[in-house]
Amino acid sequence: MLSLALQLVFGIWLALVLFHAKRLPGIVRSLFISPFMMPPVVAGMMWLVILDPSLGAANYILQSVGLPPSDWLASPTWVIPTVALIDSWQWTPYVALIVLGGLQSLPTSVYEAAQIDGASPFKTFQRITLPLLLPTIVTAAILRSVDLLRFFDIIYITTQGGPGNSSNTLNVYGFRVGFEFFNIGYASALMLTLTAIVFGAVLAFNRLRGAVAW
Repeated sequence: MLSLALQLVFGIWLALVLFHAKRLPGIVRSLFISPFMMPPVVAGMMWLVILDPSLGAANYILQSVGLPPSDWLASPTWVIPTVALIDSWQWTPYVALIVLGGLQSLPTSVYEAAQIDGASPFKTFQRITLPLLLPTIVTAAILRSVDLLRFFDIIYITTQGGPGNSSNTLNVYGFRVGFEFFNIGYASALMLTLTAIVFGAVLAFNRLRGAVAW
């Protein structure tokens, strides 16, 4: 939930920035959206180096501004927020591209009317842009929710479900049960359960999307 919330909030913000900054050079736009094109294994290894407690850049930056270093992926308190931030860094541009497509399809007449009426930019966003974008936002939420339910790569590369079981997911647990402990029957049951959960989530989000469609 934390990862999904971060991706939706920052994805909408990034989409608005890209939509209004029409003179932004193409190379800058490409840099904004490049993280989600990176293989998850590469992203996981890169963040392992950055978050290394001894030699990583993250703790170096904290110490350079007078803050204590953190264990990041080795701390039961910080591991979930850290993994959520890594996933959000990679997939927020994907959400932004979906929302950007929705922004570009909105009718301009309603904005012209709002401008004539003297609506402020915040009121325009609150009363016009956000309601009209709801179907697109729900679509992005569906796609990311389904992907997050089967979240595996980053967690397995960075923590393997640790420390303890602090970052364990059904995917990681099922993989370890099947391929490390060779309990194939139990692992299959876990994956069937995950399939049912994904199917139920898709049905629920589809109903929500139908409710906000315009």
